[in-house]
Amino acid sequence: MPSAELRVGGLKLDTWTDLEVSVSVSSIAPTFSFCYPNTTPLLARPVQKGFPCEVYLGGKLAITGHVDKVSHRDSIDGGSTYQVSGRGKTADLVDCSARHGTGRFKDADLTQIAKALCKPHEIDVVVGDEMEP
Repeated sequence: MPSAELRVGGLKLDTWTDLEVSVSVSSIAPTFSFCYPNTTPLLARPVQKGFPCEVYLGGKLAITGHVDKVSHRDSIDGGSTYQVSGRGKTADLVDCSARHGTGRFKDADLTQIAKALCKPHEIDVVVGDEMEP
């Protein structure tokens, strides 16, 4: 199984017990959810909603985003886990309205419009031959 790691709040968390990552062309924002035993550094430095984070899969950056939720669960056997879930930065495009100086785009192609709308969220738009192999 490839390695997976959540980097958030200065922590590199790779001792997860359960993991779910969803990246789809039919969804604008990738999602992630990591469960950790209560022995992780989450106890020492609390991770909170809104924290910027990165998800690495197989040592490669897969998602740059934000934490949406941190929850704590106790189990009947006396143990407990923390669940950290969130979405990629492109979720910001879903959660807000468009910001553009004039509110209109005149004589602009789709790439120019996409770049203008994504710029305030620090999201790079890469099209066609600009893409890396």
